[in-house]
Amino acid sequence: MTTIGKGYRRYFLALFICVFMIGCEDSTDPSISPQQPTILGTWNWIESVGGGTINTPDSMGFTVQYSFSPDSIFTYYQDYVVGGSSAYFVKKDLAIGFSDSIDVVSLETIRGSWLPQWGAEYIGRDTLVLTTLGIHYVRSRYHRIM
Repeated sequence: MTTIGKGYRRYFLALFICVFMIGCEDSTDPSISPQQPTILGTWNWIESVGGGTINTPDSMGFTVQYSFSPDSIFTYYQDYVVGGSSAYFVKKDLAIGFSDSIDVVSLETIRGSWLPQWGAEYIGRDTLVLTTLGIHYVRSRYHRIM
């Protein structure tokens, strides 16, 4: 039976420490871990596709904005005038039509129950795609304005 000499033990110990230190990077450094896209902010409607049609603000004759605040308030605007608001929450979940878990946005109804409304996908930091969850899938694209 052979034993490892002291020189080799020091070599393996130094190698182990180097590998361990490389694997323990500081993930709070923003240059290493870019900020994940978030639904927070105000979004301007660009287009909706579904049911064989494509709708845009020009084809519909009005604009739509959605605002998601940090205090969990969703506000709907039509032509920059408040059309309504509700509490909301976002939860990572599986949804029909999506292969991976996504952000599922749920709104509080008038009766106080929670209704899943959309699957949210992010294209970069400033484009949001909301897909209605239910029988009729409509994909709507929004651009961040704030």
